Amino acid sequence: MDEPTEGLSPLFVKEVGRAIQSLKKEGKLSILLVEQNLAIGLKLADYMYIMNKGVIVFEGLSDELLKRPDIQSTYLGV
Repeated sequence: MDEPTEGLSPLFVKEVGRAIQSLKKEGKLSILLVEQNLAIGLKLADYMYIMNKGVIVFEGLSDELLKRPDIQSTYLGV
């Protein structure tokens, strides 16, 4: 899914998040999610890649990203 929440109102972002979470819970498929909304990415992703100019600058579990304020501030504007 390529940025499924882009341009959506907060209400619809929640609905899309619920739909993706439902698909994830079924466990019958893998989902590749490209998303700029960090909150949605952290909520839905098991494993994350952060890219900058085509180079992977972070690879790991969502919990690991939360422990990396350097990556968050440099690449995610957090």
